[in-house]
Amino acid sequence: MTTIAQEKSQLRRRFREERAERFAAMLTGGEGNTPNFMHLLEVPDIREATYVTSYLSVSNEPSTTNLNLALIAAGKTLLLPRVVHPNLEWVVWIGDSAMLRECRGLREPIGEAIAELSIIDAVIVPALQVDEQGYRMGQGGGYYDRSLPKMSGWKVGIIYAEELSTTSLPREAHDVALDAVATPTEVFRFR
Repeated sequence: MTTIAQEKSQLRRRFREERAERFAAMLTGGEGNTPNFMHLLEVPDIREATYVTSYLSVSNEPSTTNLNLALIAAGKTLLLPRVVHPNLEWVVWIGDSAMLRECRGLREPIGEAIAELSIIDAVIVPALQVDEQGYRMGQGGGYYDRSLPKMSGWKVGIIYAEELSTTSLPREAHDVALDAVATPTEVFRFR
């Protein structure tokens, strides 16, 4: 009998392979640059936010580079995650690459972490896949699973359009549904 954790692991492997193929096709198919998700700046939950968390995308993840810089330019206080096992801490980042360090293949912010997560108005979340109920499948480390319940801000996942699943993803008691998901051209609200 397959457990939910085993099923998730198998799906993650498949979703990573599909994303890698999609990303390679995007780069070689004449589509030019990868999507930048700048349309999120027009969503009221982001536009009216003061404190916004995001992340620094890696590899073939949907790029957050331009979005992060635009959030800072729009006067938002941008918070990036830093792994302090088994949790995430959130650190203010002003767009200075000198204030980042390489750790476990990720770029993480340097500086003092904020203590009060209740100030966060919007949370931009990485995902491999999101289903129509707002449940996401991440990379499997559980860091966001532990962090999201502590944040009351509006939660939006970022994915490529093909990664919005019409089939429910397997979920466990600790999984938290997102409020919305952003594809390169649209935002879909779940609640």
